[in-house]
Formats: sequence, C-alpha cells, structure tokens
Amino acid sequence: MKKSLLSILALALVAVGCQNYDDQFDSLNADIAALASTVSGLDAGVAAQVTAVANSVAALATQVTALGANITTQSAAQTAATGALGTQLTADSAAQAAATTALGAELTAQTAAQ
Repeated sequence: MKKSLLSILALALVAVGCQNYDDQFDSLNADIAALASTVSGLDAGVAAQVTAVANSVAALATQVTALGANITTQSAAQTAATGALGTQLTADSAAQAAATTALGAELTAQTAAQ
C-alpha cells in the first residue's frame, strides 16, 4: 500500500511539475512589452524637458552676458561723468577764486579812494 501511495504521489508531482507554462510566459512577455513602452514614453518626455531646461539656461546666460556689458558701459559712463564733474568743479573753484580776488582788489581800491 505504501508503494501505491508513493507511486500516486510521484505521478502527481510529475504531472504538476510538467505543466505548460506558455500562458504565464505570454503574460509576462506582455507585461514586459507594456513596461518597455512606458519607459520609452518617459524617456522622450524627459529628453524634451532636458532640452527645454538647456534652452532656458542658454537664454539666461545670454541675459547675464548682456547685463555684464551694460554694467561695464554704465560704469565707464559714470567714470566719465565723475571726471567731467571734477573738471567743472575745478574750473568753478578757480573762477570763484579769481572773482574773489577781483572783488577784494576792487574793494581795496574803493577803500583807498575814499
């Protein structure tokens, strides 16, 4: 009796062990194909976003360069204006000193004439 039970058990294991896995493989292959398609779509989306970010960075770099040039231009203009104001101040001071001297001389002459 033991032998017959063991034989039945062995046949059952062989039958279960040799079942057809084609349906499971087909299902797994379909899942893999769906995941590959999803990943391809994500890759295209990420690539588009990376391109957009790269374009934004390039535009910002151009703006930074333009701002740097503008600062340089304004700095040179400020330096020139400061120099011109300094020259004008020197000329005004000299003119004021000459006028003060002339007024002093005229006042001295008027005082001497009285």
